[in-house]
Amino acid sequence: GCLTTRNGNLLFNNGCVDTLKINTPIVSVEGSLNHKLWSYSNGKYDWHKLEDLRDSDWVANQYGPTLFGNYENIDGYNNDSHKRTKFKYDFKKITPDLAYLFGLYISEGSCYKNKNNTGCMITISCGDDATPLFEKLGIKCNKYDNVHHCISSLDLMMLFEYVGFDLSKKASQKEIPINLMKMNKENTIALLQGLFDGDGYSDAVRGRVGYSSTSEKLIDQVHMLLLNLGLWAKKNKKTKERSNSYES
Repeated sequence: GCLTTRNGNLLFNNGCVDTLKINTPIVSVEGSLNHKLWSYSNGKYDWHKLEDLRDSDWVANQYGPTLFGNYENIDGYNNDSHKRTKFKYDFKKITPDLAYLFGLYISEGSCYKNKNNTGCMITISCGDDATPLFEKLGIKCNKYDNVHHCISSLDLMMLFEYVGFDLSKKASQKEIPINLMKMNKENTIALLQGLFDGDGYSDAVRGRVGYSSTSEKLIDQVHMLLLNLGLWAKKNKKTKERSNSYES
């Protein structure tokens, strides 16, 4: 059912304790053994401890709390160790266009930078023409073919790192920086739009929309954001000969 915020009535401080993870067709839940979940067990709906649940029991999957953060101020990213006196880009806060770019980078982006961090090339490999987005953001972009959008900008690299990106991560390691998981609703939706425009798909025959990635952590994060928006999503794993991919 729909989740509402509520106060807890029990507090345990046992230090480091064992945890138990249970997987349902919709979500995975992990907690201490004495953590209680609303569930159907032994013929009764009640709050049951995780350690008492069995494979045949039913656990309530909660969705739609629509709880968002307020992370948007980024006016400090140009005060870094490089001590530069002039910055080409001077973003003060995250806008939907910038959030969309972050999502597109997670799905379709890569970054090369030299060892001294004095040079950087961010590339967005996208079949659609993304130049209107860069023009709106005032970012100079070179499109060498119908796919690769290249931005040679130390400023942009610093901005990405400031909001939490590890630009060395490959596709199977991609994740949404924790700061971007705390944005407001408008920017979160724009982030998801960028993600889905990159690695999303639609299946008209089966009547479904999905997102695919080789990064399980990224899929879990997308899954969480969709559930928070009230969109019922299911996580699937596809095993191939050399790699695994996940869908939400």
